[in-house]
Amino acid sequence: MREISCYQDGEALLRSLQAEGSSVARVRSLPGAAGQIGPLVWLKLLEQLRTAFPQIEVDAWLDCADDAGYVLAALNEGCKAICFSGPEEVLHKLQEIAAQLGARVLQRSDLETDFSGR
Repeated sequence: MREISCYQDGEALLRSLQAEGSSVARVRSLPGAAGQIGPLVWLKLLEQLRTAFPQIEVDAWLDCADDAGYVLAALNEGCKAICFSGPEEVLHKLQEIAAQLGARVLQRSDLETDFSGR
């Protein structure tokens, strides 16, 4: 899992993966990016990367830090993969909401080991 903060980071990563012959990229935003750039900018960034590198599946996670409001906003805007670092009881409620929308919410620490759901 690699962190990207802008199109140039993502482009450099996908170019290197393309050169290696990889077909999947697992990326996440910087911590708290949902509150800095917002979900719409994140989704637009991913759209541009996926258009530029259609042969690479981009599995991308937006970090909402410990703010459940950012998670709900991201879900509302269509984000399908979100990480959250708040209390576990809040996480479970957010996961129930996300599941109804076909999305996933995981603890940031779980992203390193959770490779299911591809």
